[in-house]
Amino acid sequence: MKSQTRIFSCLVDDFLKTNALIVPASENLRLVISRMAEKNANCVLATDEEGKLTGIFTEKDVTHRVALRCDGTETIAQVMTSRVYSAKQGDYLYHTIARMRRLGHRHMPVVDESNRPLGLLDLQDAMVVAAANVVEHIDALTQVPELYGLQEVKAVQAVVAQELLEDTLPAPEIQALLTHVNNDIYRQVVEKVVSTIEKAGGGAPPVRYAVIVMGSGGRGENFINPDQDNGIILEDYPVERHNEINDYFIQFSELLTWNLEAIGFPLCDGNVMATNPLWRKSISEWKLQTLRWFQKRSTFQVQLSDVFFDFDTACGDLSLGRELRNHITTFVQREPAVLQAMFQTENDRHVALGLFGILRTEKVEEGLPQAINIKHGGILPLVGAVRLLALKEGIEATSTHERIRLLHKAGVFSDDEVDDYTAALEHLTFILLRQQLRDFRRIRKATRYVRKSAMSRREKQVLKMSLKAVRALKERVRTDFTGEIL
Repeated sequence: MKSQTRIFSCLVDDFLKTNALIVPASENLRLVISRMAEKNANCVLATDEEGKLTGIFTEKDVTHRVALRCDGTETIAQVMTSRVYSAKQGDYLYHTIARMRRLGHRHMPVVDESNRPLGLLDLQDAMVVAAANVVEHIDALTQVPELYGLQEVKAVQAVVAQELLEDTLPAPEIQALLTHVNNDIYRQVVEKVVSTIEKAGGGAPPVRYAVIVMGSGGRGENFINPDQDNGIILEDYPVERHNEINDYFIQFSELLTWNLEAIGFPLCDGNVMATNPLWRKSISEWKLQTLRWFQKRSTFQVQLSDVFFDFDTACGDLSLGRELRNHITTFVQREPAVLQAMFQTENDRHVALGLFGILRTEKVEEGLPQAINIKHGGILPLVGAVRLLALKEGIEATSTHERIRLLHKAGVFSDDEVDDYTAALEHLTFILLRQQLRDFRRIRKATRYVRKSAMSRREKQVLKMSLKAVRALKERVRTDFTGEIL
């Protein structure tokens, strides 16, 4: 079955038509119309002397403008539409679809970073991957890029997630949607921050940078209302420029986290945010930091790296994120002690399953019944164990689902193990996501706990099976890293 959320993970580049008709704006009108008929083209992209997009000429222009006023000797520049809306290859498809629908455009030019046309996006083609009931979600999730609009986007996420959960869409797919939308909010906030600084006289960003998200965001596994686990990678720069560059990105980070908090991303209690210099460094400093974390070998230092190793680039220069990801993978392969230190930390996580398969509960807060800590007693032990094995095998993917798939491809997991761990991940995330959506409807803070009474008898049976699979995985990892068999 075609995923209802596929459209939210697609990029414009996935539906780019590269056979678009592109001509110089100085081209003769009669010749261009002839070429349009020959190529059966609906529109033509016009470029200036530098090859940059300067206008668009459509079949609508032919019937409404040319037929009435032109004799064919004119140039395209004289009859084209000069105000052109365009998209970039890396833009999210659903966001571009929303723009096209609002503008009433059937086609939109796609350009590179220098505004040179690469091809066209056809609205009809793009809508093929959007189920009818998803179109209204697209409109709701693509409000105007102002603070109040992005607040509305954040609020509607839970509504969309609830509907998709009721449509029996697997919880990890809904998490992927939430993460994509959150990353898109990050991108829009960053654009707003850069514009604000520039308008205030602070100039453009002095070096290339990448804004990264960590933890569940880096894995593409956001739940409802994730906090701000973010950082910044800067390209290397001469030491004499440090004050200039540091001052810019201090202001950048403060505006970024302030805007994100106003939209609905809580500040991180552990201060894992770009405003903390520990999480805002040049690419070389980041590489050195990973080494220092493991030289100190304290539990706290290893936990910091544990958060960081699941990072992904939300926006900015993707090459910086790729370079750092490649460094981490190579570093871990070269230093086996790194994985041993991470194993010791992961080994301390306990699965919420006691003797004789009894579900373990914890005290949540005074006056409330005890509940199962699904996040710390199920999801994180599973995520952490899979991460360890993936790093050991040199797998760069951060998604837990993708890591499981690639570990199977590498021969680490059997077919049965893949089925067990995938099913466990899906059930655990379903149980917790459903609870958080219930919390949202009751205007409560999203929790990591689920009461036994909130689950059916069958759901509790499946939960026990899922936790047994997680426990078996932890034992498998323990054997791999210590040679001990329990």
